[in-house]
Formats: sequence, C-alpha cells, structure tokens
Amino acid sequence: MRKTIHLLLLSSLLLCGACSPAAPGDSVTAAAPLRVEFTAWWGDYTLLVADELNLFEKYGVAVDLVYYERFNESLPALAAGQVDASLLAVEDVLMVNKYTPLRIVCIYDNGGIDTIVASPTVQNIGGLKGKKIGIPYGSIYELMLNEMLKLAGLSTEDVVIVNVPPEEIPESIANGSISAGYVYEPYTSQAIAEGSASIYSNVDGNNLTFPDVIAFREEVIATRPED
Repeated sequence: MRKTIHLLLLSSLLLCGACSPAAPGDSVTAAAPLRVEFTAWWGDYTLLVADELNLFEKYGVAVDLVYYERFNESLPALAAGQVDASLLAVEDVLMVNKYTPLRIVCIYDNGGIDTIVASPTVQNIGGLKGKKIGIPYGSIYELMLNEMLKLAGLSTEDVVIVNVPPEEIPESIANGSISAGYVYEPYTSQAIAEGSASIYSNVDGNNLTFPDVIAFREEVIATRPED
C-alpha cells in the first residue's frame, strides 16, 4: 500500500496506515499535474472537496480535475493516456485493463444505490415484458437486471435491451424511446422528477454492490509513486 497516492487522503481509512506524505506547507511538485477524471457521480465530489480545501497543494501534488459529462467517454480517454487516473467501478477497470495496464490504489465507496426506473405506464416488473430497457451493453449492471427480471419469472429474452448510458435514461424514458432503464444518482432523482418511478434497486433483496475505486495507469504508478 506504500505505492499509493495522496489522493488517498480522501479515504480516512487509508490515511491511518499507508503513505508517507509530504509535510504540510511543502510546495507543489514541479512535475506535470496528475490528470484525474471525475463525473457527476456523487462519490466523485470528494475530489472537489479536496481541491476546495487545498489538500492537494498541502500534500505537495499538483492535480488537474478533468470532468466528463458522460462517464463512458472517460474510459477510452484513460486507455489512451489522456487522463492519468479515473474514479470508476471495478468492472470498468477490467475493461480498460484489456488495452492499458491499470493499478487500483483505493476503494472509495460501495457504489451506492443502483436503480431501475420505469415509465408511469409500467406498473411493476412484470409489466416490462416485451418492453425496451436501457442499460450499458456488457456492463455488470446486466446482472442486476437479470436478478430483477427473475422476480417476475422473466429473463432477458423476454425484454429488449437497448444500449443506453445512465445519463440518457431520464430523457429516453420521457420521450418514449425506452420503457425503463438503469440509473444512479443524480440521474435517479432526475428521472423521478420527470415522471418515472423506481421499480427496483440493488438493495431490494439481492444486495448487489459494485464498488468504486481510484485506478491509475500503471506507468504513472511506476514513475510517480510518491505523488
């Protein structure tokens, strides 16, 4: 754990045992700023808090926070080296790692509450039979969809899965292009505000959680372990 980064001060657990931080008041390193991706996911806001409190400067590491409105766009950016690190789910690390070696340095939240929201015309899970459901193709969230459908005696063969990212679910339900979709905050609240209803979440019996982690490109870990 000593080969970690001072971003780990976002996690009080790891602050108790890992790095050897620079002394408070040390000047920011002259190295190029670490480019760290974040999105509208609430867990990522810890980066903004750290920046507002000048914690990166305090511990001698320069950081550029790079915002992506659509999370899926950040994955090829990480693979291509356009960012040095990302705050992302475990399964996304596995996908990107196929193209560039990554190293997880911290688990920073448990993934929170994932939700399936649906149009007001869908009264229950069984009402999704034959309907279009938006969810990112190939994501671990398909497992959550499977578990939900089982409750109504359905399978993925009984619905039409459409490749729609969480950011687009509220609008896609509102315009009728899909009947339901997978979301997390703040898109859960947005969908509900626009008339959708939550019909299932990962705390409804199965307790499926998908931890979020801070992952760096391995070459950054190798060349800048102190940062």
